[in-house]
Amino acid sequence: MPRTVNDDFANPLRRLPGVLALPALAAAAAARLATGSEANLAAALRLDPLALLRALRTAATPALADAAPATGLPTAQSLVRELGVEAVRRLFAARAAGPVDDLRVRAVWLRSLGLAHAARACALRSATFDPEAAYLLGLLANLPDWLATLTSAATAADLGQCLAAWNLPAAVRNALAGDDPAWNGVLAAARALDIDDGSRQERADAVHGQLAAFDLHDGARATAHPARRATDGGAPTTAVQSLLRCSRFDRYRNVIGGLMAAAREHGDYDRVLHAKWHPTTGVLTLQAKLDGSPRRMLARATPASAAEAAALRHAIARNEPTLLRLSADAAPGIAAALAVDELLAVPVQHALATPSFLLLDRSLRLLPIDLARDGAIAATLGHVGTLLHENLLLRRRFQRAQRLSLTDPLTRLFNRRMGMMTLEQEVARMSRAPRPLSLLMCDLDHFKKLNDALGHAAGDRALRAAADVLQNTVRKGDTVCRYGGEEFLVVLPDTHPDDATVLATRLFTAMQARGEELQLPLTVSVGLTSFRPGDTAERMLLRADHALFASKDMGRNRFSADIEAGDDAQSR
Repeated sequence: MPRTVNDDFANPLRRLPGVLALPALAAAAAARLATGSEANLAAALRLDPLALLRALRTAATPALADAAPATGLPTAQSLVRELGVEAVRRLFAARAAGPVDDLRVRAVWLRSLGLAHAARACALRSATFDPEAAYLLGLLANLPDWLATLTSAATAADLGQCLAAWNLPAAVRNALAGDDPAWNGVLAAARALDIDDGSRQERADAVHGQLAAFDLHDGARATAHPARRATDGGAPTTAVQSLLRCSRFDRYRNVIGGLMAAAREHGDYDRVLHAKWHPTTGVLTLQAKLDGSPRRMLARATPASAAEAAALRHAIARNEPTLLRLSADAAPGIAAALAVDELLAVPVQHALATPSFLLLDRSLRLLPIDLARDGAIAATLGHVGTLLHENLLLRRRFQRAQRLSLTDPLTRLFNRRMGMMTLEQEVARMSRAPRPLSLLMCDLDHFKKLNDALGHAAGDRALRAAADVLQNTVRKGDTVCRYGGEEFLVVLPDTHPDDATVLATRLFTAMQARGEELQLPLTVSVGLTSFRPGDTAERMLLRADHALFASKDMGRNRFSADIEAGDDAQSR
């Protein structure tokens, strides 16, 4: 059976991930959030302390880059920019997991909003604390009350455990824990202001205006609401169908991208990561992520905890998903590095020495992951991903074998077989659509003497240099092949004899210049011919060979042409 590790930490916010997740508020809030503008999303974060907590936790993910200001106290606007509009909208798509006491939630919420406005007013008066930071910290200052509302027996120890497990930014964590003297002074003044009858109406008006601006002025009524409907985990068949297009990809990176997109779409996950697993070191190396956020990955090498490493090895051995959960003490590990309560690790290419994993989580909405419900599509994604990778490897091996069968390993030119195939195809086309076709037969001069005098290493260098000259001299559509030991064939489609003579001249002069540059006796003799009606590939080769021998007889390092009378090209 699939394994689950670290079952001892339960996030109390799972019960109510956000105030705006309450049905009494969700409909009105959804209308404002539908546009997805940064301003509306920032305003929503300033309204919802529980959603703000999740945004801060996500922004402080150790494995991702942190774009918070140097003070360590982000603003609502900077959080939206850092996480991205898509991710923040997904954060507000959360729904309550079960029934909560709406009257108590309303009371704590209004107290939090009032304290936030009081903290902002105190910061403005003192001019020693950023007003926006004071507002957000004031919104979160009633965290013990929220935990008591959501958990029947919350204690100070529970608050400390949550602060450690949620991995909030250090400045926020210190402020909530009472370790920031500057904030303690602002908070004390804010609490005193909060109970001051003289300013209470002012704060009530500010809160009412804030709610009215978001169309929530009537939304805080106590309302019974159903439990959140859990995701069905997607349909394996639909996911496989969407992955079929990945079978055409010729790069492993594209295959993984398609696999991640299918996991996010059909598995309803907020974030999907791809990582390489190193069983001997216990380190997971993050390769790519898909979460709708502009943030880049910062800490790619992520050591697993002992429990997580054992679970990942078990998943590899059984080729099945495993569920990793955050430990109560927030011990270092994969879940802590990704700032999630739980994530599903799905093995891909489990038979390799360094297998891969898809890491799937629903942390933005705090939706639970249930192996019994989500395991089927996760396992399907892993198996299909493995097959796609193996298919890509087979295609690459086949393509490599094809290249080797048609390529000369020394010069990296086409070999004789490919040259003959090309010439025969061009000759066959002439019968359907006549057009110019020329052929060059090239032979390095005195190559045996070069080998004997300077050695085979110098001979190989000369052959590679000759191949480079040929490739750089002909056009892109021409075909160059190594026809024999030091003999080369050049097929020139759509080339008149007079154009071929110009090319041949450039060829033997460029070859001599290259030889002088390398201090090698490198020259070439060339034989040229053109297609004649009724020609075959063999006849053209025979005439080119005769022209080549003519060049040799006339002293080498030149070209000769065997063409019909009346052509402009002539023997040289």
